[in-house]
Amino acid sequence: MAIHYGDGTTSNNGRIIQVLQAHKSGTTTYSGGQTWSGNIGGLTQSITMSDSNNKVLAFWMVCVSARSGVYSAQTRFVRGGTVLGAGGVHNTDQVASSNHYYTSHDSYSDRTFSNMGNGFLDSPGSGTHTYAIQIRGGYNSNNVYINRLFSNDAWSHIGSASSFLTLMEVSHS
Repeated sequence: MAIHYGDGTTSNNGRIIQVLQAHKSGTTTYSGGQTWSGNIGGLTQSITMSDSNNKVLAFWMVCVSARSGVYSAQTRFVRGGTVLGAGGVHNTDQVASSNHYYTSHDSYSDRTFSNMGNGFLDSPGSGTHTYAIQIRGGYNSNNVYINRLFSNDAWSHIGSASSFLTLMEVSHS
């Protein structure tokens, strides 16, 4: 169904065709160091396009924690084996990622989350496409945690978190 504007014109562009979401409420410990993980369980979502000209608008939020003392983690957004929306690499030691997180030197950053979120507009073409979030640590000997604090304290003022990946097929002609 076309969108009808006040000036008499019509358009299908921008109409949301379908919305799908992957939601992760459980926790994951990633111990793979500086190697990208496979797709994070619970943060993978497939979408079947209704028209090859349409686009996929994606939004995601991943709640991450790591050890205090300037440790780090990166996430990236992928469609199949293709990395999407990653920053450029400006020297040989940098990592192309969608988000980057550092802890601080203080004794409290292992009790904090970083909400790493982003968005991307993709033109995948026809068919079914699988999108996902991947993660890696900045150091080989330190774990990265999703949806839980590094300290994993069981105090009444310590919360938990959840992460999500939302895909929207947007009409485009």
